[in-house]
Amino acid sequence: MSTIALSVQQPWAYAILHLGKNVENRSWLLPSKHLGVPILLHTGKNIDKGAYDALIHAGFQLPPLKELPVGGIVGSIVFSHCDRVSESFWAGSGLYHWHIKTKRTKILPFVSVPGRLGFFEVSNLMLG
Repeated sequence: MSTIALSVQQPWAYAILHLGKNVENRSWLLPSKHLGVPILLHTGKNIDKGAYDALIHAGFQLPPLKELPVGGIVGSIVFSHCDRVSESFWAGSGLYHWHIKTKRTKILPFVSVPGRLGFFEVSNLMLG
C-alpha cells in the first residue's frame, strides 16, 4: 500500500504548515485526480535561502535555517482547486495556483523519505 506525496522546498513547506500559506505555486496544472484527497507534504533536501530571507524581511517568524526539516514527510495537505488568478498573498504571478484547504492541513512527525519531482508514491512501510 502507498500514499501520494508532493515535495516542496523549505521554507515553503514550513509556510504551509505554520504560516497559513494557502497556495502552492507551480508552472503546471494540478491534475484533477489530486483534488480533495490528502497528499503527504515532503520537504526537499534544498532550502530556498532567498525565499527564507524574503519571508523574514516581510516580518514572518521562522526557525533558524538549520532547524528546518529537509528530506522527509512533515505533514499532509488537501488541494481544493487550481487557477491562474488568485487574490492570495501567496500566489505567484504567471503560475498555476494550487489552493490548499488550510483547515485540512496537518503537521505530522518527521519521517525521512527520499523525494522526487512532481507527485510520487511513498510506501506505507517507509512511514512506519
